Amino acid sequence: MYRQQIFHLIPYGRFEEVVDLCEQLNAIIERRGGTGGTLWIPTVGQQNQLVVEFVFENLAGFSAGRAASNSDPEWTGLVRKICAKIERRD
Repeated sequence: MYRQQIFHLIPYGRFEEVVDLCEQLNAIIERRGGTGGTLWIPTVGQQNQLVVEFVFENLAGFSAGRAASNSDPEWTGLVRKICAKIERRD
């Protein structure tokens, strides 16, 4: 099994909007026959963090899934919207 975890630090006041965009990404994956990511919200520590976890059977499945997602204009458009909403640490 291969797990990918993506950690987002979300500015206060934008959390629900980012969660909604992540759920839209999951809907795209599911429409195309895949399994969406699980959204995790910490109960201790940083309260404005969102963790998105994707599970794949193996590394080949991960590679195929990422390639399909990255070549999908609908997917990449939503990812860009999420990136515009989250905090960046430069």
